[in-house]
Amino acid sequence: MKLVVTGRHFTVTQAIKSYLEEKMSRLDKYAKDIIDAKVILQMEKHDAVVEVNMRLKKNNINVKECNLDMYAAIDKSFDVLKNKIIRYADKRKDHRHRKVEEPVED
Repeated sequence: MKLVVTGRHFTVTQAIKSYLEEKMSRLDKYAKDIIDAKVILQMEKHDAVVEVNMRLKKNNINVKECNLDMYAAIDKSFDVLKNKIIRYADKRKDHRHRKVEEPVED
């Protein structure tokens, strides 16, 4: 997965970037068709805002979360993103055609 990290109104430190990369790498086990993710980190007054735009093969997932701490906002957005990816993967599995068993005649 290709990851692009952008900081608005502050500079993204290497610690934040490596923390983000470690969190995002965990998402590969939930969906194999992730193409790329764009993460925008910004500071608005006293809140840290994390916006994630993830592109999958047949879907786009967008998440925007805020918190007082940047790491807490990243954790919060990761949890929401994980739940959305799991729901997306479950929908893809449920829409496959299942074989219909023919009734057994006695």
